[in-house]
Amino acid sequence: MDVEAELKKELKFLQTLFGCAELEVVWRPNQQQYDNIFGKKKQLCGEVIDRTLVIYVTELEDALHVCDHEFIEYYLNKELLDPVITMYNNMRIAYEKSATKNLYNNKEAVIENMVRLIEQKRKEVNKK
Repeated sequence: MDVEAELKKELKFLQTLFGCAELEVVWRPNQQQYDNIFGKKKQLCGEVIDRTLVIYVTELEDALHVCDHEFIEYYLNKELLDPVITMYNNMRIAYEKSATKNLYNNKEAVIENMVRLIEQKRKEVNKK
């Protein structure tokens, strides 16, 4: 049985079901990858690299399970996490711009107050 062909069929099914068509799938058995997950080195069964589901397990049933898992993880990240991350980043950028502008304006106001104080003291000294 052609595992990669079955994975492609499974991915088409998932894409139809969820309306998420931008992914491809490749089967890379025996090319195990490792990742550091919560401080522990862990062998990956599959992962999404760019817009490609890469499946590392060798057995068809395991490969289909991993394909489903990685697809759902990608879909949830795309639909739930990515918009939140984008919103957070936009808010952070807006805050930084606002804070920088406010800091600059406050600094300039303090400088102007200090310059006026110096000018006032200079006048007092020159009167004596």
